[in-house]
Amino acid sequence: MKNTLLILMMMLIAPVLLPQNGEVKEKYDDGVLKKVSNFKDGKLHGEVRTYYPTGVLMQSETYENGTLNGPKYGFTESGILREYYNYSEGRFHGEYRGYYEDGALREKGSYAYGTLEGEFRNYYDSGELQTITMIKAGKKEGLATGFFKSGAVQVVANYFWNLQEDTTIWYYESGQIKGIYNYTKGNIHGTAIEYFENGKISSEKEYNQGRANGVHKVYNEQGLLLSEITYQRGLKEGLSVTYYDNGKQWTVQNYKRDALDGESKIFRKDGTLWYLEVFSKGKPVSSTEYDEKGKQKEVKQYEQ
Repeated sequence: MKNTLLILMMMLIAPVLLPQNGEVKEKYDDGVLKKVSNFKDGKLHGEVRTYYPTGVLMQSETYENGTLNGPKYGFTESGILREYYNYSEGRFHGEYRGYYEDGALREKGSYAYGTLEGEFRNYYDSGELQTITMIKAGKKEGLATGFFKSGAVQVVANYFWNLQEDTTIWYYESGQIKGIYNYTKGNIHGTAIEYFENGKISSEKEYNQGRANGVHKVYNEQGLLLSEITYQRGLKEGLSVTYYDNGKQWTVQNYKRDALDGESKIFRKDGTLWYLEVFSKGKPVSSTEYDEKGKQKEVKQYEQ
C-alpha cells in the first residue's frame, strides 16, 4: 500500500519537475487567446506571439534557448505593422524599421549588438525621404542631410559625438542658400549669415558659444540696413540702431544688460527728431516730444 501511494505521488510531482517543452497558450479572462509561447527544456525557444484583447496579433518575437534571437514584429490594434527589429543574443542587431499608423515607413536603420550604427533614414508620412543621418556608437557622427518633400536638399549639417560641429547650411527649396551657421560642441559660434532667396544677405549675426555676442545686422531685400544691435553674452549692450526703408535712422537707443539705459531717440522718416527719452535700468525717466521744426511739443517726467 505504501509503495502504491509513493508511486502515485511521484506521478503527480513528475510533470512539475520535468522541463517544459512544446507550445503553451495563455488566454484573457473572456477566453480570447492572449499569448502563444514555445519552450524547449524549460526555456523559450521559437516563436512567441502576443495578442490584443480583440484577438489581433500585437507582436511576434523569436527566442533561442531563452534569449531573443531573430526577428521581432510589432503591430497596431488594426493589424498594421508598427515596427520591426532583429535580435542577436538578446540585443538589437541588424535592420530596424518603424512605421506610421497607416503602415507607411517612418524610419529605418541598423543596430550592431545593441547600438545604432551606420546610416539612419527618416521619411515623411507621405513617403518622401526626410533625413539621412550617420550614426556611430548610437550617436550622430558625421554628415546629416535634410530634404524637402520634393527631394531638394533643405539642410546639411555635421555632427561629432551627437553635437553639431563645424558648418551647417540651410537651403531654400529652389537651391539657393538660406543660412550659413558655424557650431562648436553643439553651440552656434562665430558669424552666422542668412540670405533672402534672391541671394542678398538678410542678416549677419555674431555668436559666442551659443549666445549672441557682437553686432547683429538685419537688411531688407534691397540690401538696405534695417537694424544694428550690439550684444554681449546674450544680452543687448550698448548702442542699438534701427532704420527706415529709406536708409534714415528710426531709433537710436542705449542698452545696459538688456535694459534701456540712458538716452533713446526716435526719428521721423524725414530724419527729424520726434522723441527724446531717458531711461534708467529699463524704466522711463523722461520723454520729450518735438514737432517737425524741432521745437519742444510736450515734456513728461516719470516717477521713479
